[in-house]
Amino acid sequence: MKTLLNKDKPKPTEFLALLVVILLLLIAKFSFGRESLRTANGLSINDSVLYLRSDILPYTTRMQELGIMAELTPYPELNLIIWYESTNNHEAQNPYSSAYGYCQIILSTRELIEKKIGKIDWQSPEEQLKACEWLYLNHDPSREWAETKHLWN
Repeated sequence: MKTLLNKDKPKPTEFLALLVVILLLLIAKFSFGRESLRTANGLSINDSVLYLRSDILPYTTRMQELGIMAELTPYPELNLIIWYESTNNHEAQNPYSSAYGYCQIILSTRELIEKKIGKIDWQSPEEQLKACEWLYLNHDPSREWAETKHLWN
């Protein structure tokens, strides 16, 4: 009777093999899902949400070759800030704050910028870039974009 029960139990190697297969399937599912978000055709609609989940992929020269990270300003560091704040999406909206646009500028900072350089149409990509450049040149980027500093600095 004891020998019959022992034959029905899975061997440790079979159990380990099953775990390895499950692990490989999970890795494949999540790595292929993330890869498909960044293509030469454009970015995901949910890019601002990806940022909030800290799911933005690191910038690489390959992304620039594909046109994913455009050089929107003459300042390389500011281009990286824009990439990591909004993935070059001028309509990016943080659902948890008033941060909006390329540089994810909050409402109080937008009001400060308008006092200094005049009225800004925040729906316009060109005017947003003008505001981003002013903020970059006149304020400490490490303070203004502190949450993503470790990515672009």
